[in-house]
Amino acid sequence: MSTEEKKGGWGNLSKKKDEPSEPVYDKSTAKLIFESSKKREVRSSICAAVYGFDGTGKTGAALDCRTPEEIKEGKMVIVFDLDDGAGPDKDAYWDNDENIVILSPTEITEAGDIDYLASINKLKALVSYVKTEVPEEKIKAVVLDGLDTLKKWAMYKMKLDIGLDLAGGTRIDQKEWERRNFAFLNIVIPLKNMNCDRYFITHLKAVKEYRRVGDSTQLVVVDWVPDWLEGTPGMMFQKIRCERIESPDGKVVLKAKLEKCKTDLSREGKEIVLAEIDPKKGTSKWTPHAFHTLMVG
Repeated sequence: MSTEEKKGGWGNLSKKKDEPSEPVYDKSTAKLIFESSKKREVRSSICAAVYGFDGTGKTGAALDCRTPEEIKEGKMVIVFDLDDGAGPDKDAYWDNDENIVILSPTEITEAGDIDYLASINKLKALVSYVKTEVPEEKIKAVVLDGLDTLKKWAMYKMKLDIGLDLAGGTRIDQKEWERRNFAFLNIVIPLKNMNCDRYFITHLKAVKEYRRVGDSTQLVVVDWVPDWLEGTPGMMFQKIRCERIESPDGKVVLKAKLEKCKTDLSREGKEIVLAEIDPKKGTSKWTPHAFHTLMVG
């Protein structure tokens, strides 16, 4: 029995004897689904993958996705904060707004280590609660802040499921990687299917290659790419890159570029300034609900 089975985890892929049989859909059921699908409900057009280095405004712009009217209406922004980084943004700029809800799923053991199984199970429970208990009409957006962390948690969960050392370099075959993918997608897909704006945020990771440097061969960084599970951007309607530009005089500009927009191809390539910062003067200027403007206009 795996560690997670002992804890009552949800990740065991083998079917148990007492599990119900898989649902069967006959022609009459299929007809009902077909007919109802002709009348599609109006759904949010925003389902965006957002990436960039630290300090580029990703989380701040996602928190600021509501219009003034939506703020007055009490629309909520719900953040699943895997990196525990959204709290400072809320405290600094939205301290009295109870409709920005920060949910931290990270669980720590008595020894001070991350309990990966408990954390991913807690995250799944939080996602399920938001989907089933919070009325969608009250939600402006859900934000999963930390796709790269979710990918790591899913990998560690997979290793624990099959009894591998988390730090070990044991060879893992393809079917076990499918366990990781299942755990990852079992969080992302339910959120993607919600009828509200959806933001999935990740960092950049280094791509390294061995190159000849002088008289030696060294492992060097040759590129930076978004750190998410392969196929993730294909699930999204939009793809946004955030960057930080520092000028020689010390001023800083945070910018976002819309690299992909399925819902309006004419907007691809558009850019918007998220913030302008002058450290010498101690001033900053933030562009309100910039992501919405970038994608919708």
